[in-house]
Amino acid sequence: MNFRRILSKSSLRSSSSSGKGRSEEVSKLQSEIELLKQTIDSLKVSVESRDAAIGTLAREKEKIYVELKSTQRTNRNLHQQLVDERDIHSKEKDFLINEIKRLKKRNEYEINAQEKKDLSEDQVKSSLHEELKAKDEVIYNIGAKYLKIKSSKIYFQKKLERLQAQNNKTCENIILLLQDNRKTLDSLLDKLLKSSSVSPNSVTLSASHQSETWDPEAKAEYPRANKLLIRQALLGPDAKPDELNVVQVETMSLQETVKIPVAVLKAGETRHARLDIEFPDAPVAFTLIQGSGPVHLIGQHSLGALVEEFEDMEEMEEEMLDEEEGDDSQFKEDVNKRKASAGKRKTNEVLKTFN
Repeated sequence: MNFRRILSKSSLRSSSSSGKGRSEEVSKLQSEIELLKQTIDSLKVSVESRDAAIGTLAREKEKIYVELKSTQRTNRNLHQQLVDERDIHSKEKDFLINEIKRLKKRNEYEINAQEKKDLSEDQVKSSLHEELKAKDEVIYNIGAKYLKIKSSKIYFQKKLERLQAQNNKTCENIILLLQDNRKTLDSLLDKLLKSSSVSPNSVTLSASHQSETWDPEAKAEYPRANKLLIRQALLGPDAKPDELNVVQVETMSLQETVKIPVAVLKAGETRHARLDIEFPDAPVAFTLIQGSGPVHLIGQHSLGALVEEFEDMEEMEEEMLDEEEGDDSQFKEDVNKRKASAGKRKTNEVLKTFN
């Protein structure tokens, strides 16, 4: 706004010296300024609505993440329960096998003992009958336990299949939701990148206005990447002859403030200087340290896209991928591919914007 006011004031001062022909140009410039103000207001409203939509999508994604964690916890508990029951059944089976071997040895030993004692046939038959009855009971008990184990195994297999089907369905729903969210976020990112502009700016330094500071981050309502490119410096037609005009730039380095003269202009000798100086960080102060001007600085102010929230979402996706197990390997590969393609696309779009 300060740049536009200064531009309008300088245009009005120049129009007073050139007569009626300049008044038409002033009116055109003022109408263009009004149109630019209306465009800026509409863009602000659009950005606010998009930010609200992004917040809603982030909350939905967090809710889906919580549901997925609950499902995974239930699957792990069921898996542990199946492993424990399998161990118990295995121990019972080993015990029954050892019992059968022990009874078999005992049977052989008793038969040999009976043969040595020359028992009668009736005694041998009765003893064999009792042994067979005992063995039948053992076999019956073993068969009953085996059938019980088999029925339990079938039941848990069906239950595991149902849980796997439910888990697969949940994963498919999550993949579809993530794809929809990704498409929505990509479309919002495209719109935000398209709405990011590279607007020409200018400022006039004179005896009445010797300093001007560029600091868009102090006024911005949303975090954006800002960059200033100063193209050229022009000495106005009202400059005093043989007066030296020096423009100094003050900016921050990594450790301290740097003050450097960037343009030295003189009426009659040097009225124009091509600078092409880029300032990636704000604030930057321009000061007319010598002379009365006017000196016009012309440049471009580049605005980047809103990217911090998308980085937070990528971190949430990485946490989800680290906690998934076993049957979710295909889901991991799909999400990794989508994340890599989205990251490349986002990087290319941001580079195009700044270029």
